[in-house]
Amino acid sequence: MNSDFNRQEAEEAIEGLRNGVPPEARVSTWLLVGRDRLLKEAAEDLDVVANGGFRTRLLLGEYGSGKSHFLGALQDLAYARKFAVAACAQDLASRAVANRPDLLYRRIVGALSLSSGNQDGLGTLLTKWTEHVMPMVSNLNLSVHRALRLADLGKLPPKEEIPRRTTLALTGYLIAAQVGNDEIRRQMIQGLLDVQIENRQLIALAEQVGFRKSHVDYTPSRYDGMFFFQQLNVLGHMLRVIGYQGTVLLLDELESIAELRRSKSRQKAYQILHALFFNTYRASGLYAVFAFTPTFVAQLASDEDMTGGEYQADWLRLWKENKWELLPIDDNQARTLLQKVAILHGTAFEWDATAALDGSIDKIIQRWSKGGRNTRELVRTAVGFFDNAERHQTT
Repeated sequence: MNSDFNRQEAEEAIEGLRNGVPPEARVSTWLLVGRDRLLKEAAEDLDVVANGGFRTRLLLGEYGSGKSHFLGALQDLAYARKFAVAACAQDLASRAVANRPDLLYRRIVGALSLSSGNQDGLGTLLTKWTEHVMPMVSNLNLSVHRALRLADLGKLPPKEEIPRRTTLALTGYLIAAQVGNDEIRRQMIQGLLDVQIENRQLIALAEQVGFRKSHVDYTPSRYDGMFFFQQLNVLGHMLRVIGYQGTVLLLDELESIAELRRSKSRQKAYQILHALFFNTYRASGLYAVFAFTPTFVAQLASDEDMTGGEYQADWLRLWKENKWELLPIDDNQARTLLQKVAILHGTAFEWDATAALDGSIDKIIQRWSKGGRNTRELVRTAVGFFDNAERHQTT
């Protein structure tokens, strides 16, 4: 049960736990108890995805059940298996909810990470992919034929699966990289993140580095889910080209949909989620885990008349076959978790927290059991107990 975390890592983890915030992925994995079966199933899912497959999981848990910790453990598992990870949550405050596919896509891509600690997944991906493919296209015309040639070589998806705007942005990025124009590279990255730069503006920017103008159609609407998630598929393909096994999407807080006041907004969100659940966008090498509380289920049930039961049969089947439910941990698992928090606290503040726990562990578990068996509250109670015991020891 001993950890290999240094003092700073342990102290940062304890500070987060004190405030109800899960620690970084590696610490979350070590703290996790009672979820071995789920992690085993996740590992099996990743085997399928590594071979170009697609898998969806629905993760249900009450507030404080440990969803965020479990998602952190999935993130750690994915990194260890050479997957890129996009771990994020819907957020009503910034309108990044499924009824706005443009903002949800941007949140996902903005969260993309190629390894633990990587803060600019999209930039890292584009840099590595460009280094890989540049020798194959550096002598070609400065036009979209570069991207089309890369599709023929398997370095991009088949050309009919690449949105034309994406073709333009990637071509502009390649040319800007070849001539060393960092500003145009940044603008092309912006063009891959959202549609605020219209197609005609992207063309004008690319022309500054020698791009030969071509017809690229209209600028996609911000509600065009097919465009945004096909573009996400292109990025996923590029990740596999540079050696990654696939992409793991961990999307939390689906219950944010319940906070959308307009029924039409919720209906749009359900449409986008349905497409993501059942891979309407034809992604390959993608593992998608959607996490939510019972609030989401209750809102969906109340909206069933509005949707005409459109998704009921499909979602029930997915629910039965692909649902993970985080049930409360038992007393033995709670004991193990408390011992792990003791080790972490002792490492953080260089004292024998395990000895302080020995005489109080049963009382802590009894009080926790009477209070609803919320895992987050157990951890916060434990941290508070150790904080207090450590202060008394040093006075």
